[in-house]
Amino acid sequence: AAIHVLVSIPEFQDTKKILEDRIISTMKRLLTSPEAKLFKAKSGREIELTHSDDMKKLFYEYLGISPTKYTKLENISTDEDVLKRIDSPFAQGVVRLRKLSKLKTTYVDGILEAQVNGRIHPNISLHLVRTYRSSSSDPNLHNMPRREKSSMAMIRGGITPSPGNQIIEADFGGHELRVETCYSKDPIMAKELKDNHDIHGEWAVPLGISRFDSKNGFVFAEIYGSFYKNIHPDLQSRGYPNLLLSTVKKTEDEFWKRYKVTRKFRDEFIRFYQTHGYVQMFHGFRRRGLLNRNQIINSP
Repeated sequence: AAIHVLVSIPEFQDTKKILEDRIISTMKRLLTSPEAKLFKAKSGREIELTHSDDMKKLFYEYLGISPTKYTKLENISTDEDVLKRIDSPFAQGVVRLRKLSKLKTTYVDGILEAQVNGRIHPNISLHLVRTYRSSSSDPNLHNMPRREKSSMAMIRGGITPSPGNQIIEADFGGHELRVETCYSKDPIMAKELKDNHDIHGEWAVPLGISRFDSKNGFVFAEIYGSFYKNIHPDLQSRGYPNLLLSTVKKTEDEFWKRYKVTRKFRDEFIRFYQTHGYVQMFHGFRRRGLLNRNQIINSP
């Protein structure tokens, strides 16, 4: 299905010019920094600010910084989380450059290239993602900035309602946990959701992390089938290098002790699949095929 969204072309063109100017000034500042001069002296060439290999060489080889995060392929990471923790104006400048470049290329350029007569017509597909979530393309309307106010204002500010109409937003509010509870009938989870209990905030306390990281790094991780040995390094990479594995394990034990009905339901759900060869949904759909543990419990 294609939808029709009105956009302000002049506003996006102005935003593009602003971003281009900021990108140029940020690059000039970085290329004249002591770090860039060190890289040139050591390697004999200019540093490529958008090249991850150059970032690794600079920070970990030339500046002697110890790696704090690795990718799934065991490569040293220089992602945003890593650079944010490096106490260096250069590292923060690289983070800013990456954000500015993404705003321009992914969002502004994407919208300007896709617009026709001041409207974009993104496709909303329901058949492409294995998890049955919807996806969006040309451009991706699902992926608009919302975590940083300045980025959000730049991009979302150019999406406007047609004359006589308004743009409204609806939030499901803990939809994943509510669906989980509909299946498991966990009375503890049901009561907490009904009472608007801050589940994410509560589990942030014993871990000593923020509510945001508790939500995305612990609660949802447990709900979607992860466990403490995988959760621990992820939380450390989010800015908690001193968080102990034993603390995450203890918190996980308490989590599933409370939501034991949900855990029992999951075990039964897996046994049903192993016996019948499919996962049964409330709406009648049966998911068949070779599924691993997480795919089974996450299907509903």
